[in-house]
Amino acid sequence: MPVGDLPGWNQVFADDFVTNVALGSFPNAVKATWGDSYPDGWQDTTHNGTYAPSKVVSIAGGVMNLHLHTENGVHMVAAPVPTIVKVGGPKRGLRYGRYVIRFRADPLPGYKTAWLLWPDSENWPGDGEIDFPEGNLDASIKAFVHPQGGTSGAHSDRFATTAMYTSWHTAVIERTADRIVFLLDGAVVGIATDRIPNTPMHWVLQTETALTGPPPTDTADGNVQIDWVTAYTDSAGGAAPITLRVATRTAARVARSLVVPRIPALLAKGGVRMTVDAPGPGTVLARLTAKSGTRTVVLGRRRVRLMRSGKTAFRVPLTRSARRLLKGRTTKLRATLTVTYTTGPVRGTAARVVIFRPA
Repeated sequence: MPVGDLPGWNQVFADDFVTNVALGSFPNAVKATWGDSYPDGWQDTTHNGTYAPSKVVSIAGGVMNLHLHTENGVHMVAAPVPTIVKVGGPKRGLRYGRYVIRFRADPLPGYKTAWLLWPDSENWPGDGEIDFPEGNLDASIKAFVHPQGGTSGAHSDRFATTAMYTSWHTAVIERTADRIVFLLDGAVVGIATDRIPNTPMHWVLQTETALTGPPPTDTADGNVQIDWVTAYTDSAGGAAPITLRVATRTAARVARSLVVPRIPALLAKGGVRMTVDAPGPGTVLARLTAKSGTRTVVLGRRRVRLMRSGKTAFRVPLTRSARRLLKGRTTKLRATLTVTYTTGPVRGTAARVVIFRPA
């Protein structure tokens, strides 16, 4: 197991499993490092399995063992959760991080891993999801990214490998402000850059019944073994350097956050509402303009100063000129929304055409 910081990364969690934990004692015997693990009795994703760490998880000989099996018709699974206490979000999740795990498994039909980063907000699919390694234990290992702003669990980037679970592997997720990189045994599996999740997420080693195919048989019995686990945050403490690409993407997301009302509703509300999910402190400038003959009319303008990363909702009020232009209007109005996100020396700008329609 790697011990200590890496270039650009500060180690915030490491467990080489040197403390033995008998079956029935997990996670209580290691609360400081695994106390956030899913408790006995919760149903897994398919509801064909039941999380039962007291019947599944043990540690011996430097290995965490997950014994997947059935008792009295109950398919028993587990979801250990590393407890990251030095930094983190509402549920100890990191906004950006590096996650490394060494593992193998028996080719057990009906069971899978979906070791994932899950949003602290619990807002799914809106705040996305990152899965690696994911796959049925008798099939190959894959990686998935469910996007920020997703509306369905079916929306995802998928990266496949030919590697099977039966051999020992080391899997890495590197999550920064502008990309997610998946590595298996030192080789890049895939890189995601579009609509990547950008809120704090916690790491869950979700080991459960398979989503595809029939439920496990009562005689299916085998093990998932984990040799070591380690996690890092970036050297800036969770705020990776913001590039022009990230700033532009942030501005584009702000522009997309505007839901265009009808003209009477726009006048009644006196403006439009928008949301920024900023990767760091900075300034957002939103400017809404339209053509009236040869003249450009500023419909609304708002500058918002952001003191920290995260989500902020704000209102862009209508100008007097906008009210005069819109009052009593019976034809649609084509407007342009321009958003600029500035942080330090980096400035990203995005534009969106907005059509205001009459009642």
